[in-house]
Amino acid sequence: MDTLLTWDSLTTYGGAALVTALAVHGLRYIPLLQRIPGRLLAYVVSLVILVAAQTVMHGFHVRAVLLCLINALVVSFSANGGYDAVCRLTGYPGAGDLKDPGTGGEG
Repeated sequence: MDTLLTWDSLTTYGGAALVTALAVHGLRYIPLLQRIPGRLLAYVVSLVILVAAQTVMHGFHVRAVLLCLINALVVSFSANGGYDAVCRLTGYPGAGDLKDPGTGGEG
């Protein structure tokens, strides 16, 4: 393996979500950034990653940046474990939920 991450891999959902999650985790230790809500920080980080990767790979285009605004929502949602949060709110058994909704017990 020549490189772990490439600009091309950062344009993918998995690559962007991984780097966003790791970056936000590291940035949370900076005192100034601790005042920013984690979900907002994750959105900004994912937007920067996606726009940077898009610009390096294909050049800067306003249409692509507009699409990055939407894609950053999806990436930051994933990086924050948003799926499990929505599952808890709706009562749907998510990946992190160990309770059986039918019985209310473990398992």
